Amino acid sequence: ILVNSFSFPLNIAALASGKIKRYQLVLGLLTIMTIPVSILTLKISGAGVSIFYVFIFFSSLALFARLIILHYAINLQVIDFIKVVLVRCLIAVFFISLANLIIKYCVYTNNAFLSFCLRECLYVSLMIPGIYYWEFSRDERFVLKRKFIENLSPILKNILHRK
Repeated sequence: ILVNSFSFPLNIAALASGKIKRYQLVLGLLTIMTIPVSILTLKISGAGVSIFYVFIFFSSLALFARLIILHYAINLQVIDFIKVVLVRCLIAVFFISLANLIIKYCVYTNNAFLSFCLRECLYVSLMIPGIYYWEFSRDERFVLKRKFIENLSPILKNILHRK
């Protein structure tokens, strides 16, 4: 799902360029190839989870095919896209997965609901600052702060004037 989340903006860029014949042909073939390769992998390994690995592989392959095609169609800078988008997301996935493992083994109570609530509070308290610092550039953080203050100031004025 994470790999496919990058595809929508790239699809829009491909459609906007008007050069979609090759784009649709390559991606359609990669998508269709998932089915026979999944069946073959399932017959060989017998493990149902192997289908997910095939899907992840073909989704990743389709992402890189999109990038290459869009490089020629709209002069997309592939290396910059990888640095700015993919690497940031992979760093976030790594740290969130690490936090997940730590929380999973450190937070335990006999009450399943209480354990769930504690874990979720820890996840959210780690993810919000993590996403803020890992995913946003300095300029994006500045804009986010400015928008937050602009939207928060009328709310604070209303609260203060009610008293």
